[in-house]
Amino acid sequence: MVIEAGGDEDLAIAGLLHDAVEDAGGLPRLEDVRVRFGDRVADIVRACSDSTDEEWKRSVTYRTRKQAYLDHLADAPDDVVLVSTADKLHNARSIVTDLKRSEVEVLAKFNGKPEEVLWYYEQCLGIAVDRKVSDTLTLPLTAAVDVIRSYVDPTP
Repeated sequence: MVIEAGGDEDLAIAGLLHDAVEDAGGLPRLEDVRVRFGDRVADIVRACSDSTDEEWKRSVTYRTRKQAYLDHLADAPDDVVLVSTADKLHNARSIVTDLKRSEVEVLAKFNGKPEEVLWYYEQCLGIAVDRKVSDTLTLPLTAAVDVIRSYVDPTP
């Protein structure tokens, strides 16, 4: 998705590794990424992580953690916003698939309420649109967010 949206090889690698720090080893994993793929990739991977501190993640609410990430993303370099948007598109599509299988109960796997999950994806989409990320990503992300919204708030 990153390459289809105009990203280069480093951005594609960062897209593949975007969760490595957050979900698979924290700062030691970041240093591994830096050694193997260079500073640019490592910096983007770090910037796509909403936390490197598991204790902090457990101690704050979903909304607090996601708002901190959104604040960071709004001022992040364009490369970070592109990779993050590709990640959000992939995640939103997965959520839509799960919703169609299990209805809104699937959103219980998140630490936030369904309305907060929807809010987060709407905010990420807004940042991507404001930052003029390729519509290769924003158009399907819009469609996925619309489907999520239909499950979370089914009233027209």
